[in-house]
Amino acid sequence: MTKTRTLQMAYLLGFMGLLPFILPLLAAIAGRTEWLSAQHGYCAVILAFLGALHWGPALNGSAQRPMLLLVWGVLPALYAWLCLYLTSLPSAVTLSLGLVVVWLADVWLARLHSWPSFYLPLRTALTAVASVCMLTPWLLAR
Repeated sequence: MTKTRTLQMAYLLGFMGLLPFILPLLAAIAGRTEWLSAQHGYCAVILAFLGALHWGPALNGSAQRPMLLLVWGVLPALYAWLCLYLTSLPSAVTLSLGLVVVWLADVWLARLHSWPSFYLPLRTALTAVASVCMLTPWLLAR
């Protein structure tokens, strides 16, 4: 696959991956809040996925400090699990915070291995949209 095609596919799939954030938001705005728990569950899955992205470079030997990347790779999943089941704060807030913290970690950890040049700008856009979609129903309900 060419670099252009990879870029196009990454953006297409990345933005399609926002649908489980956007559709429950739209439903909540229309008064149907029952889909928000599905949105929160999806956010937890995405946090696990984002952490696991660091395992590839760590395991294939292309990264500096692979042990750090392996350890970091499981922390977002554990955090997401805690957000869903063991926190007194609203999961919309804690999960959104998780998205931002994982994005910040990706920016910092990018120096340990080489992401494609489009990855961090794409992650920035996806994180912004997902975080807004998570927080908006919570803010509207307050």
